[in-house]
Amino acid sequence: MKSKFSVGVGVICFVLSLIWVVFQIYIVSHPLTPMVQRPLHVAFAVSLMFLFKPIREKGLLRFLDFVFVVLAIFIGVYFIYNGARIQSRIVFIDKVFLLDKIFCFLLVAMLIEGVRRCVGWSLLAVVVAFFLYGWFGYLFPSWLRFEGIKLDEYVELLFLGDSGIFGIPVGTSVRWVFYFVMFGAIYSIVGGSKLLVNLGLQITKRQKGGPAKAAVVASGLMGTVSGSAVANVATTGVLTIPFMKKAGYDKETAGAFEAIASTGGQLMPPIMGISAFVMAEFLGIPYLRVALAGFLPAILFYTSLFLLADLLARAKGIEGYTIDQEDKFNELWRRSFLFLPLFVIIFYIIRGYSPTTAALWGTVTAVVVSFLRKETRLNISKTVQVINSIGRQAANIVVPMAAIGIVIGVTIQSNLALKFSSKLLQISGGSLPLSLFFLVCGCIIMGMGIPTVAAYIICSVFFVPALIKFGISPLAAHFFVFYYGVLAMVTPPVALAAFTAAGIAGGDANKVGIRAFLFGLVAFLVPFAFLFKPALLWEGNLDVILKTALIQFVGAVTWAISLAGYVAKKISLPSRLLLGFLALLIIIPPEITINLLASLFSILIILWIVIFSRLVRERVEGKKHII
Repeated sequence: MKSKFSVGVGVICFVLSLIWVVFQIYIVSHPLTPMVQRPLHVAFAVSLMFLFKPIREKGLLRFLDFVFVVLAIFIGVYFIYNGARIQSRIVFIDKVFLLDKIFCFLLVAMLIEGVRRCVGWSLLAVVVAFFLYGWFGYLFPSWLRFEGIKLDEYVELLFLGDSGIFGIPVGTSVRWVFYFVMFGAIYSIVGGSKLLVNLGLQITKRQKGGPAKAAVVASGLMGTVSGSAVANVATTGVLTIPFMKKAGYDKETAGAFEAIASTGGQLMPPIMGISAFVMAEFLGIPYLRVALAGFLPAILFYTSLFLLADLLARAKGIEGYTIDQEDKFNELWRRSFLFLPLFVIIFYIIRGYSPTTAALWGTVTAVVVSFLRKETRLNISKTVQVINSIGRQAANIVVPMAAIGIVIGVTIQSNLALKFSSKLLQISGGSLPLSLFFLVCGCIIMGMGIPTVAAYIICSVFFVPALIKFGISPLAAHFFVFYYGVLAMVTPPVALAAFTAAGIAGGDANKVGIRAFLFGLVAFLVPFAFLFKPALLWEGNLDVILKTALIQFVGAVTWAISLAGYVAKKISLPSRLLLGFLALLIIIPPEITINLLASLFSILIILWIVIFSRLVRERVEGKKHII
């Protein structure tokens, strides 16, 4: 039984979360100035972070949590009363007041502690390092050296302007991200997430490797409502991983399929995770353009993964499953009305409405249709769950995004991004392939152990300018770092999605990470394809787009066959290596002639293997018949 203290904390969490939801809905039709909206957004997130994630349930440390909550609220109120002054002030000319300085450093301290609680030490180390670099830049050697930022300038940069804590990441969260968090929380609690998993199970029943395919389909569908690979694994993995193990997959393979499929969910339009919204804001383009650009690469990735699941199942003789098929279908049919909110969101995005409008109408639709059945209905208990879930999830997203603003602010003020890109060009000798190798390593290292959106923002600040200097289009450059920021979730040694899947499967975390990495290798190659072939991002004439997509589809299939080592029969190692090499020639080189020749050659080899296998089988069966 909960103590009165715990109940009281729960009530405070609910009330703050509810006020936050009401505030966000209010500013849709009655927007405030950015320097009021954004600080209030952060104040809600910080206060809820300290309530939802305490160090201790009781005692002095818990008392300090409440002190931080009160301070966060004070900061929000401070901006309500001073927003007009702050919004209209002239940067580096108007006076910085004492309270500006006090609240600035209090907020920085709370964000640093909040990051430690919700993300861990990896992002904390990055934020603290950049914060100190801003102070002590004059102590650094060579090209890293700069004069450092003075106290008043630091406060203006981080606290009083839109280049620091209240910059683009938080602005994106205020305008778009929060509303999709709200939709996702409501949709999951009324049964939408379970519906998508059941759909994946129903589609792939009786098929070879059905459980693994179910993981691929269900996780891809879940990516439309979940912006987190880890959350996706936790939601779908508890159902798909036991199915895979029962069908005959070992623990590591089951965990790996779930990890890479769930990670890929962030690459699947129409909702591609939080990073895609930030990308649209960075590029200054409609979100629909970002979603359209992500469509073909995501299809290539999931085609390869689905085919790989099929071929591995055939190689190992793993059949489909028949557990409660009728019950699953009946449940799917009974809840089919829950597809409507997703269709509403897709409709509004395709029609060119803002993501906020799409998410709000999707949310309204989810609430309305939930009343069609008793088990999905939003009663009082579920409503409380929804409000708390929105507050918790939004706080976990906003606190790291606000903290990343410190990194962005210091990088801009020190001109570090341009220095870095110039240094990279110098080290690589102007070689694009060598620079890309360094960038891939940098993106994956930056993405280890931190949320995808944080990894993407850091990588875009540092690496995108270097890519643009090589003549790469801004859209392709941003997608390049976005993909590797996402894929860091399954890249050893710190692969958060793989570790989560390993925990559910009961397998070795490192082995799960390595296999997930191998299964998803197409996704690691696709960024090179759209870097040199903008048609994959839906740029250019339709005939060029379709031709490029078809050739890359052959590359994805060839890579899956090479990795599985099976198509109609087991393939010898030399043949696998040859097919793998051809897949690389199809996907990576910018010359269309090389891509086309490699595609034709790989098709001929695959057809030869299939035909030869069939002839051998018929010959063997003929001999048996004679005998």
